[in-house]
Amino acid sequence: SADSVWSRVPMIPHAVWPPSPAYQPVAGAHKALIEGHVQLGIVNSEVFLKTLDDYGAIVLPGQRILSESECEAIRSFVRNGGSLIATEETGTRDTKNNRLDNFSISDVLGIKYMESSDTANSYLRVPEKIEEYGIPAYDIPVAGKYVRVESTTAKTLLELMPPYEGIKTGTPPPAEFPSGPGVTLNNYGKGKAIYCASELFSGYYVQGTPLLRKLALWMLGLIYPDESRTIAVENTPINVEVFYNQRGKERFVHLVNYSGDKREVGASQAQDFPVVHGNRVRLRLSTKPAGVTAVPGGDKIAFTYRNGWVVFDAKPLDIHSVYRIEV
Repeated sequence: SADSVWSRVPMIPHAVWPPSPAYQPVAGAHKALIEGHVQLGIVNSEVFLKTLDDYGAIVLPGQRILSESECEAIRSFVRNGGSLIATEETGTRDTKNNRLDNFSISDVLGIKYMESSDTANSYLRVPEKIEEYGIPAYDIPVAGKYVRVESTTAKTLLELMPPYEGIKTGTPPPAEFPSGPGVTLNNYGKGKAIYCASELFSGYYVQGTPLLRKLALWMLGLIYPDESRTIAVENTPINVEVFYNQRGKERFVHLVNYSGDKREVGASQAQDFPVVHGNRVRLRLSTKPAGVTAVPGGDKIAFTYRNGWVVFDAKPLDIHSVYRIEV
């Protein structure tokens, strides 16, 4: 929301938006999800309320300010089976940017707000290797502040490790003992909500640490697995961007081999385009499609349809491939 962005802006705003800490949580969430091939929309408060039912999951990356209508929409969404991920100071301020005593959606998250730190980093302790996502048993560093919370109904998945001896600057190692929950999971009605106390997404934007992206995708996978989504891909590296849209009874899958240098200032410059092989696309459709073709050209693509999923192997990807599905 615009309110949440402006609540982070210094008295003298940055002249250029990308480096500004105010935008880093949203920019980091976008980067992590796009690289994880998750279809998404970045919406403002008005569009959020109008289109929420079109989505299967909500991600609130450090959205400090949530209006009363937004909170009620989130409660209804999760209660009816939706999924939610929220991080750090989401819902900790009122619409006048005054700090609240508790999260405005504490019932959905199943936690109680205690305090916000002013340290330069924190750690999320992974006690056992998460094989599917390649996350080792490790204290994973996250740049930025953290929030200390207590669980009310939520289950703790990962503990939060503060910096050693309360050191607030630099990159101190983790403390000997945890400071409470770092990642929690709460059942709310028919849905589920995950909360992360560290600045996971802004940390990923600043650091680019692959483990932070993997943690975000693991959290999403716990509450919104591939089987619940409209599209999933296999054997697809993070430099391949996937877009799925529709026009009438047609569906289109775009695979883009993104090989530009992702700079913050100035236009990205195209580098080399190594051909990507082995991409497999899975689409969830209620009926078997009439056919799948590559466009332009119209080459017919072999596919299978089973249990509501269309599956096909993409052709070797050079720069940009498009597949048309006739429903």
